[in-house]
Amino acid sequence: MVQFDHARSTDGAAMIEGDGWLVGPYMVARLGAQPLFFEASLLYGDSSNRISPDGTYTDRFDAKRALAQIKLSGEMTRGAVTLMPHLGVSHAVERQDGYTDGLGQVIAKQTVRLTELRYGLDFSLPLAVSSGTMDLTGGLSGIYADVGGDAADSAFAAAYEGNRAMLELGLARHFASGADLSFGSYYDGIGVDDFESWGLKLSYSTQF
Repeated sequence: MVQFDHARSTDGAAMIEGDGWLVGPYMVARLGAQPLFFEASLLYGDSSNRISPDGTYTDRFDAKRALAQIKLSGEMTRGAVTLMPHLGVSHAVERQDGYTDGLGQVIAKQTVRLTELRYGLDFSLPLAVSSGTMDLTGGLSGIYADVGGDAADSAFAAAYEGNRAMLELGLARHFASGADLSFGSYYDGIGVDDFESWGLKLSYSTQF
């Protein structure tokens, strides 16, 4: 698996922005003929980041990162709708390089860690197309998150522990050639006042 990402966060005049990549093994297994699936991945990579604490200057620093994920999901059919309960755990670590900021202050190396437990129910509803298949997809997830490390409560990451919910909606297209194209969107932060995140996802895969 190869993953590229871009993230931007603002708080008044303060801004944090980064671009990164991750690469590593990814596997999916099915329990015999039962609709029970297991997913796991272990990814490593880098990120390039920009931070402006008060909007008057911008600092840059690089970081090493790692992401481990496991997920267990099931599948059941209710009429035309397929329901997929799921439970997953992820753990991410980013070790940031030290740098000298725009005020001449030395910022030491820092580490931030994020652990998340996700649980919820996804759905898939088939839509009529001339060839292949297309599905409307989405779901609602509960998330328990714990952010820590020596970079927590700094300008880069706020220490956090608590629960919230996330809503997802998208389209998945399977072509007769065997290729798959999917588009999705999400809104994260339901149930909390001090956190909001949204995003778009696009993926393509084909058989060789």
